[in-house]
Amino acid sequence: MNWKPICQMNTLLVQVLTLLIALLEPIDTLRQMEQAGDFTARLALLEDMKLMPFGAVWHYHCLQQGVPPDLNWMQEVCRYEEDILAKRI
Repeated sequence: MNWKPICQMNTLLVQVLTLLIALLEPIDTLRQMEQAGDFTARLALLEDMKLMPFGAVWHYHCLQQGVPPDLNWMQEVCRYEEDILAKRI
């Protein structure tokens, strides 16, 4: 069997998927977070990006459970850090 055409198709598919991911990456938001020194939110966004294909289902689940989707949950984490963790020091 000649594997060359299959390998070429797989290579093209990988290139297209890589380009699609690059086009969808919120680079401006990531840069703003990095420049602001908000590395926690940047890391959270990068981790959230890993779930993008499953993101719609996950966000629906979060809404059903009363948990804010996207990075909106970071506001609650920051509020917890200010209200609870800051008093421990």
